Amino acid sequence: ILNLFTIELCNTPKVLREALFKAQDERNWSNTTFNSYRKNINTYFLWLEDMEYLKGNNMKRIRKCKEEQNEQHTLSESEIRQLRTHLFTGRRNTQFERYRNALLFDMMIFTGARPCELLHIRMQDIRERSGQYTLVLKGKKQKGRMRYYPMPSTLVGLYQMFLKIRQDLGREEINLFCSQSKRTGFTYKGLSKLIPKLSKELG
Repeated sequence: ILNLFTIELCNTPKVLREALFKAQDERNWSNTTFNSYRKNINTYFLWLEDMEYLKGNNMKRIRKCKEEQNEQHTLSESEIRQLRTHLFTGRRNTQFERYRNALLFDMMIFTGARPCELLHIRMQDIRERSGQYTLVLKGKKQKGRMRYYPMPSTLVGLYQMFLKIRQDLGREEINLFCSQSKRTGFTYKGLSKLIPKLSKELG
């Protein structure tokens, strides 16, 4: 990305600083993205230093960009009802897709988890004991913590229905959320296409 081809050149603060700001300008990076690249390069340089490929890490001399605080709004109760209704009646989907998408979105709303965490839920991550269901999530970040969510009855109902549909179709994938057309897991790419479509359809 930065067209720097030697470790020594990368470890020159002035050169690297100019290259990063040039990339930020050309690719319209936000300050957050800039800082993410800086952090990733710094991690790599620390490894190079540990392996004695570098005598010192000059990345610490490149300051972070000040990040603006973003606002994030959640869906209202009426918007959630509208979304659920639309998933079942407003789209030309198979029964499999309706229940999969409804279960996925309800899990997002209930847990507040990242989509990538939910997409990697395995069948064994939903545990049942004496009629009580618990969803177990492991954070995708380094040293991600195990989180346990007792599932409410509405979520359990969706899960049981989707499980029955999976079984009727002979789906035996490890991941809970599998694809309609492929014998694979439902991908982040598929989800990232679905969300803008739903937003457009719902206005």
